[in-house]
Amino acid sequence: MSIETVPRFQWLRRILASVTVALLLLPASPAGSASPERGAAAAAVARVAAMAAAMETQTFHERDLLATPGVVAVGLGDGRAGGELELHVYRTDGDRALSDGLPALVGGLPVRVFRTNAFRALDGPPGFSHRQSFALPVPMGVSTGNNNGCSAGTLGFRVVRISDGVPGYVTAAHIASAGTSQFCPNAAKVGEPQFQPGLLDGSCAAGSPPIGRLGRTTRVAMSTDASNRVDASFVKSRRSWVDKYILDIGDPSPAIASPIIGETVQKSGRTTGLTQGTVVSTNVTLLVGYGVCGVAKFLRQIIVAGTAFVQPGDSGAALLSLRKDRSGRYRPIGLIFAGSDQFAAANPIRDVMAALGTAIDTAD
Repeated sequence: MSIETVPRFQWLRRILASVTVALLLLPASPAGSASPERGAAAAAVARVAAMAAAMETQTFHERDLLATPGVVAVGLGDGRAGGELELHVYRTDGDRALSDGLPALVGGLPVRVFRTNAFRALDGPPGFSHRQSFALPVPMGVSTGNNNGCSAGTLGFRVVRISDGVPGYVTAAHIASAGTSQFCPNAAKVGEPQFQPGLLDGSCAAGSPPIGRLGRTTRVAMSTDASNRVDASFVKSRRSWVDKYILDIGDPSPAIASPIIGETVQKSGRTTGLTQGTVVSTNVTLLVGYGVCGVAKFLRQIIVAGTAFVQPGDSGAALLSLRKDRSGRYRPIGLIFAGSDQFAAANPIRDVMAALGTAIDTAD
């Protein structure tokens, strides 16, 4: 299978072509020497090419890997020495040895197996200081939910809808669009009122006027053969009702970023507050449980490791890099939506914004 025949990787080919052109345009060095600029550009070309090849290998083999008993996720990450790429396999506990039935190499990529329990959508108890009621405009990173049951998630990023300039915020779809007593996503209708805090943190009753209404939501297909990309909703609101400020983090940068394997990241959530973790894997294909609602397969996800990085109730939380823009604001990279006891899963923020037609709102 060649890169040219895989539309899923066209964006990587464009990056590779751009970096190659930049390399050719760099000034020549004296005979026998290599300029630092050329060396860095050549390394970037090699890294992008290696990632493209690894993504092809992953796509070709991941169906068989996910069919292996206990395997719930497959992604890409750096080797233990921080060098060549590895194929990361996440496997639930069982009587089997961690590597039973799994090859040591797949398509030339070393296979590294991580032990985890099942990934699940992170709505519900327990709680932390971010679950209290806040005065308007409420910050991001705190408790929210709709009126369809005693549950709670997290306000993510304040955004603006690109088509008409309407402000609002994003959170997880299984928080804003939850419906019925089972809290299944996509059950609430457009216009569903949203509250702060979520009902779970308000004695299971809405204790204040709504801070917005459901404007748009992504549909989560409950199938292990699905191709879900995001679990996210846009809630229409007002800037006088919701603040761009993320509690304990500050105003986010409008310049969103892609995750870097091995980088330290942070999130502000309803349950665990401000925590930091490490990006372990990207381009992850992941099976996520939604209780009685079913199991959904997601593509192109981010996996983060960290001690008590997330717990139930942190769904919808903003995930940001420690990299800053020129104004000193942290750059957004994802939206938390699921996790296990050992890891957190996030939708890439680029995919969230594209799916909902929104952009980070930086207006005062």
